[in-house]
Amino acid sequence: MASFIQLIGTVMFNFNTANAFISDLNWIQQDGLIWVPNIIGCSCFLIASRLAFIEVCHGYWGWHPENIEWWITALNLLGSLGFILSALYSLSVPPGDSSTSFTWLSALFTFQGALCFLVANYLLLPEMFSE
Repeated sequence: MASFIQLIGTVMFNFNTANAFISDLNWIQQDGLIWVPNIIGCSCFLIASRLAFIEVCHGYWGWHPENIEWWITALNLLGSLGFILSALYSLSVPPGDSSTSFTWLSALFTFQGALCFLVANYLLLPEMFSE
């Protein structure tokens, strides 16, 4: 189930990326064509990461830092949280809106999510050779 949900999220990210190449979009079109698929994709990744974490923990929550599979799924879950926070902070606002831009927070959470995914994927190497 987690793999299927993550597949849906990946397809949404492909729409998001392709739509980002469209020029001359106003802020409403940007939100509809870029932000909505992004938030759906991030939500799918978060759900898939949570399902994988539940599988590794054999329950809704578990603390197993001695288990490399636990670290991989925990880092993927933290990475997914970073990406969904990044997506939330990347919502376009109307021009001339006096609200503060949170672009820097979007970039920070993107970096945090990518770093968590990088470390989790690195941990797949020793996990692959265990047992």
